[in-house]
Amino acid sequence: MAEPVALARSREAPSFETPAQYPEQVFLDWTSYCNAKCFFCPRNIEGGEFVPLEKLTKLEKVLSSVKYFSMSSSIGEPLLHPELRQILEWLYRINPTVLVRVTTNGTALTAEKAAWFAGHLDWLSISLNASNGEAHMRDMFPHLAKRGVDPEKRWELHLRHITEFIAALPAEDRPRVRLNMIAHRHNIEDIIDFVYVVQRVGSSHATITNIMVHPNIVDWSLYGVRDLYNEAIDAARVLGTQLGIRVDASRFLTSVKSAIDLDSRCREPLDVAYIGRSGVSAPCCQWSEEALLQDVYSDDEGFDRYWNQDVYRRLRRKRNLASCRVCNLGRVFDESGFHLSPQLKHVLIASGQLPESHRESDYPEEPLVRTCVENRLDLPSIRHTLRELDLPVEMSEQIDSLKLAALPALDQACWDAFRKLDTPAGPSDIYVAGPFIGIGWGPPVHDPGQKISGRWLGGAQAASIFVRVTPGLDCAIYVTIAYPSELEHRLQVEVCGRPIEPRFSRDEAGRTLLVAFVPGDLTRLHDGRLWVRLACLDAAGEPLAGWLSVMRFSTSQAGATGEGLEQLVIELERLIADRDASRRQQAAQISQLEQQLSERDAKLGELERTLQETYESRSWRLTAPLRKIKDWRF
Repeated sequence: MAEPVALARSREAPSFETPAQYPEQVFLDWTSYCNAKCFFCPRNIEGGEFVPLEKLTKLEKVLSSVKYFSMSSSIGEPLLHPELRQILEWLYRINPTVLVRVTTNGTALTAEKAAWFAGHLDWLSISLNASNGEAHMRDMFPHLAKRGVDPEKRWELHLRHITEFIAALPAEDRPRVRLNMIAHRHNIEDIIDFVYVVQRVGSSHATITNIMVHPNIVDWSLYGVRDLYNEAIDAARVLGTQLGIRVDASRFLTSVKSAIDLDSRCREPLDVAYIGRSGVSAPCCQWSEEALLQDVYSDDEGFDRYWNQDVYRRLRRKRNLASCRVCNLGRVFDESGFHLSPQLKHVLIASGQLPESHRESDYPEEPLVRTCVENRLDLPSIRHTLRELDLPVEMSEQIDSLKLAALPALDQACWDAFRKLDTPAGPSDIYVAGPFIGIGWGPPVHDPGQKISGRWLGGAQAASIFVRVTPGLDCAIYVTIAYPSELEHRLQVEVCGRPIEPRFSRDEAGRTLLVAFVPGDLTRLHDGRLWVRLACLDAAGEPLAGWLSVMRFSTSQAGATGEGLEQLVIELERLIADRDASRRQQAAQISQLEQQLSERDAKLGELERTLQETYESRSWRLTAPLRKIKDWRF
């Protein structure tokens, strides 16, 4: 039978003389078999096949030179390959410094397999996608539910195997294991619990991503629950930071589009080769055009022909093919096209499930988001406050035209709404990087290594927090500064329009702690509702230059008015005494150090004089005979 024309052309010599340098990374798709049936996966076949080691050895020349070897079976589970151990041993033999990257559902992981990756792991991403057995079986293994498999028993066994695998890795490799969760409308409430699961198995890295929905699962999209998703992500990142776990996740209404130079941003045609199971592949994971023919398993020169074919040559010169024009590198998380196909988007607009504004733009809120980012305001935090106070989120659109000047009116409207809200009274303990009620705050910042979460003051250098305490009782407000700043002692406090003199101390971790005393008459004024404003302003009321991040805001009250006043005064006096004692201790240490330096200088001076005298004495003894010789000769 005649050979296909396209395949025959792929066997021809490259159309340019100098072959391209081998890639830095190879993605190898070696199986179509998977034991899961994830609802978001396009896989619709039963069974599957594996590329045997015998065929993989045809790639020895390129694999012996790569830096990264990526097991990336697009619709299969790569760790179920029956020759996995032999493949890895062969790979390490031909390339002793190679690093492995793995995406897996984790069901094949055991303590024994840890040794197969030890010392060669760049990262291993486990697609767990759930925080409990029921959700795990619903989203990834629905066929097991039909067989009557107990979801919780299976879940516990799965987590035990992952835990044992991580524990068996060398200590330096354990942080390279990350757990991944596909977030959708029906598992938003599980996101926080997912962070606890990550901690439980011994990992320190969680990744939360979205799905591109199709018509059969359109109601699973995050796009219709953007605010709820943002709140869950904010809470999860605060929890992760407290536990020392890095939580990577995008938030809605924070992206700013910018023109990108795809030729410099995209390195795939130069650095990465994708090799499929069959005779076709693509130059990148965004490819939407006709697949490229490849014959890497039967032709000794197959990879070189594939890597140096005309399409690759064109892409290396200019990323301007049809797939490049719709590449996700040029898109942002907020665009509806990041979550919905173009066809589905228009269906949703026609049915009223998406606003008409999306017909002309894939990101109609982008001007407002850009204004917020430029003025150091966090739009998700503002929208959360408006929603919690039953105010329309559209009120935030004033910022687009008025910028920071819109904040006083927004703040006042929120305070008016808060006074009508029947929130429970009691002590408050707010981690400011998470969801809370307040206006004027900037973006959150998270540092899991130091276990610090905070939120910057916005561009106006003034922000509010609304809390309710027990009315008529004295109250102490504590504000913890996340990072040292030249502005921290310039921080001003105002409660319900009344200036409060702050005092500064240190918390148990050594961070700056602001303490403000609110008397009982002020807590009684609005039935315990407090409008607390924090600001760094100059005498003219203008924002001071600089950055200040607040980590924690809390209140405390005693049981009775008289006792409360006495106890709070005692607490303030204790804080002041601690501060003064710390300063006295520092002064004493400085004085002692100065005394030690003075004594050292005196000893050095004495030693210097002794050396000088010794030198002069030895010099006289050496020169005296010379003078005698000189006198004798002349």
